[in-house]
Amino acid sequence: LVPKENIWPVLPSASSSPVAAKTFTLGDGGNVENGGLLAMLQRRAQRVIWWINTDTGISRTIDFCSSGPLTDDDVPHASSDQLYDKFGYGRLAKEFYANNQVFKKDDFPEVLCEFQKSIKAGKPAVVRKTLTVQPNAWWGIEGYHVD
Repeated sequence: LVPKENIWPVLPSASSSPVAAKTFTLGDGGNVENGGLLAMLQRRAQRVIWWINTDTGISRTIDFCSSGPLTDDDVPHASSDQLYDKFGYGRLAKEFYANNQVFKKDDFPEVLCEFQKSIKAGKPAVVRKTLTVQPNAWWGIEGYHVD
């Protein structure tokens, strides 16, 4: 079931001539990106707060602080696809996340390590980190640094 609805465009002013509605397929966007991070990076946001609510938590069996680089076999069990796709592992996800890389793959284990440290200390899984945004032509994202 794919919902379709008539949508009227936003007009430049109240005195603009009426425009006919067009039929669009509607969805929540979850099959390309769930968290809104890519839209924030398209706008070159300097600071981002990014919540991820998922059924896949951070792995408690892989020690990310000493594991070194992750293999493709590790990644689907390490964290949510909503997180790992941003570090270049989107092709492993069930959805259409293959073009979502915006951070370096090498940064992923360190981010996961920080999450694990918080969890082991009995604190919320919260990490504050400055990362280098990788250019992503698919999403129109330029390279820069984000906190």
